[in-house]
Amino acid sequence: EEPRTSIINLWIAMEAIAGGSGNNSIGQRVQSAIRPVVVWRRTDKVITYLGIQLKNLMNYLGEDIDQGLMPASSRTKIDRRDLLACLTGPEKNPGIMGLFSHTHVSPLMCYRLYAAWHEYSDPKAMKSALNLSMKRTSWQLLRIYRARNLLVHKGERNDYVWRLLENAQYYVSTVLSRILHDLSVYQDWSIETSLESYRQKFDQLIER
Repeated sequence: EEPRTSIINLWIAMEAIAGGSGNNSIGQRVQSAIRPVVVWRRTDKVITYLGIQLKNLMNYLGEDIDQGLMPASSRTKIDRRDLLACLTGPEKNPGIMGLFSHTHVSPLMCYRLYAAWHEYSDPKAMKSALNLSMKRTSWQLLRIYRARNLLVHKGERNDYVWRLLENAQYYVSTVLSRILHDLSVYQDWSIETSLESYRQKFDQLIER
């Protein structure tokens, strides 16, 4: 699909998700609907991909998971619950030290593991990271909105439209997947109920 058409269609999708009620501007409504879900999913995404990267490295080294330290994991997969317990534990806890023992050949993997532990083990660091992610998501949504407006009202194309398209596609797919999951689990919920639940969960997390 032509990128100019795609950026307009994806923004329309985000407008539809946000709904038309309320007195706020459409930009504010889209941010209010999209941002909490995207930022809330950040923690899960970091855990998921870090686990995959660690397991790939262990496979390359021919090493196995210590299931004494990570009981929910298997020979083929690092369970997110185990990894989260390692990352939220105190400094030099057995779980995190066991993971560091597998990263000695990869300084980059060692750094990523340390950075994740530093963030997840410190509530202030986690709050700061989430606030920064919230600001960046807001800025990117505004860039997407501006690119859409330039196309619609002036016919101008943003030089970074492909990058904006990637983010817009991720935002729409992430939010829709969470809404569909909620509607399948809670059959009396509406789209707005699902979005409001994420707003409240995110606000509670940030305020802690």
